[in-house]
Amino acid sequence: MKYALIIFSAFILFSCNSDDDINSPENPSESSLIVSSYKETINRPAVNENESFKELTVGDILQNKFTNYTIESYINDELMDSNNHKHYEYKNNQLINFYPQSEADLETKQQLFYDENQSLTGIYWEKTDRYYRIIHKDDNIDYFEWLSGPFDDSNTEVSIRFILKFDENDNVVRAGIDRDLDDIMDFENKFTYDENNNIVQLEMHNGKTISPSYSTIKNTKSFVLDNSYGKRVRRLFCSQVYANSVDFESIIGLEHSTNLRTDQVSSALSLETNETGFYTKYQKEHYENSTYTIEFFFE
Repeated sequence: MKYALIIFSAFILFSCNSDDDINSPENPSESSLIVSSYKETINRPAVNENESFKELTVGDILQNKFTNYTIESYINDELMDSNNHKHYEYKNNQLINFYPQSEADLETKQQLFYDENQSLTGIYWEKTDRYYRIIHKDDNIDYFEWLSGPFDDSNTEVSIRFILKFDENDNVVRAGIDRDLDDIMDFENKFTYDENNNIVQLEMHNGKTISPSYSTIKNTKSFVLDNSYGKRVRRLFCSQVYANSVDFESIIGLEHSTNLRTDQVSSALSLETNETGFYTKYQKEHYENSTYTIEFFFE
């Protein structure tokens, strides 16, 4: 079970508005914004005896939601491999299937289920044959539960429960584990946000706190991810990270805030924005003398 818990953290991507319109942009002024495609490039130049390497991912964005993508790899500028992949699938404007980009094939599909109110009620992950149940309680509290078996099996039990409390903007303000299933968090991580829905203070259950600072540049990738999942759903996918983390980096690394952090801006090798305040290009150091660049294209 510990192994599965680690795996579930890893798939959170890339990796979550209101339940009434779960995929609407959170800011009305962004309702006319259209992001149409993106390109990711990992580039390692030839150094000494090493050959140059480039991995190019080009993806479609429809109604500000990720859909499918093509990934190509090059060695010394020669195309070595090219594959098309499903990524996100929708029905009635809601995400119903998600394929992790690092493993994109049918066996890794994660299926999402909703009730008549369009609220997320469950997730099934084929690769691990694991079921997750979401229960919406009063006072803007959701339970994210690991189940021992299928939803409709009378013998299915709750293996572990994470409790998340949201604010009116679907930001997580408190999160913790409920191991004994008594509807009370065993301990709490607490989060504070500014007027732009940036997480400006994290107070961990071990007493440590941190206060990230932000630029005025809007995080384009986070905007598209919130539209793809639905803001609240995206955060429910990350229940374990919010509830069980003792370090700041795991939560901050989710990039659930509206704006880029100041450290992200200062460490960028290249950063370009458009008139809407969103970034169109962001480049940073990667690994082994390589760089990572992501570009978004707007209509």
